[in-house]
Amino acid sequence: MKVKCDICGKEIDLSVEICNYNLNTDKSMHVHCQLEESVKKMLNQAASTELERANSLYPQFHSAHEAESVLREELEECADELESIQETLKYLWENIRSNDTGQQQSALNQLKRCAENIAIEVNQFRAMCEKAQAFYDKEGVE
Repeated sequence: MKVKCDICGKEIDLSVEICNYNLNTDKSMHVHCQLEESVKKMLNQAASTELERANSLYPQFHSAHEAESVLREELEECADELESIQETLKYLWENIRSNDTGQQQSALNQLKRCAENIAIEVNQFRAMCEKAQAFYDKEGVE
């Protein structure tokens, strides 16, 4: 049976979804909502840590043009990592078709590394978005 989550509105399958009762809010909260909130907190912390690191190495942006250029560079790095994922997934498929389980395992390990790399790049992109926002806030740009 599929229903909409009363917290986030997502369609969920009740046959596989586990519900918890949150006494503090008196609402039924689905596990996927709790997980998403937990992940969002971790992502926010990771972005804050990356922003602190970047700010210790580089000064605040001097212009909107500079901010956009840095964001574009970070996006290109994300795209490069996505391309690596696509190439490795193709390699995995080729080895599935040839039934080479050793190379399949190698490809899966590479995909995990690629996933970590793209997560790092996306985090850097997020941090630079925060840095750009700080520039706009400082400059009074709305």
